[in-house]
Formats: sequence, C-alpha cells, structure tokens
Amino acid sequence: MKKRLLCAMMALSVFIIPAFASNWEDFTESHDHWAAETLRRAVEDEILSGDDTGSLNPDGTMTVAEMVTVLTRALDATQIRQDAEIDEDVWYSEAVEKAYALGIIEPMDVTVNVTRQMAFTAFANAFQLVSAQPDYA
Repeated sequence: MKKRLLCAMMALSVFIIPAFASNWEDFTESHDHWAAETLRRAVEDEILSGDDTGSLNPDGTMTVAEMVTVLTRALDATQIRQDAEIDEDVWYSEAVEKAYALGIIEPMDVTVNVTRQMAFTAFANAFQLVSAQPDYA
C-alpha cells in the first residue's frame, strides 16, 4: 500500500517535507487540491509533514533532500551510512544518510531541485527495479 501511494505521489510530483504540521487538518491549502486524498493519506502515514511555513505546497518544486526524505520514510529505512559527510544540524541529514546507505542516491548536493531523471533513478534504486529486457521474438 505504501509503495503504491508513494509511486502515485512521485508521479504527481507533489511533495515538500521538512517538518512543521503534523495532521491533515493543518494543511488547509491542500484540501481542495486535485491530489488531496493522496496527500491526506501520506500525511496520515507520516510520509509527508509539511514545510517550515506549514504547507505541503503540492504544486511546488522539490529538492533532492525532500525526495529522499519521502522515500526513506515510505521504506521505513533504518540503516545509516556512517561515513556520509553531512552537516548533522540540517533537518534532512538522517534521511540523506539513510538514502546513501540504501544506494538510493550517490553523494551529491541534496539542496538542488530534483529533475524527473533524478527522481525516477532514485525510485529505481529504492525499489530495486531492473531494466526491462526487450522481447525480440
């Protein structure tokens, strides 16, 4: 269920993470959004928690840090890469360390906005997807 929800959300490109509000009622700006039901479930499952303004900002852009936070929450990741060179004082440090440990992303600047290529590569890595083999028959 979480994987299907997460895939739908990523395809819709509708998340922001850091942490501010904790329940769906706090995100009134998203209640009339076309993806409101998916957003509500993600908030209830603690996959999304809003940004520092108290918004989900469902039509906004997303950074790599926000993306890996969503992925590591959805996967209930616990393993941390100890040698990751991440400032421990930033809100996303633990999620990025988990993403590195799982091989979701390679060490990079996680404050940049995510591209579709980066997002789908991270999904393929997170869910251990393999390339389709063409049928030449």
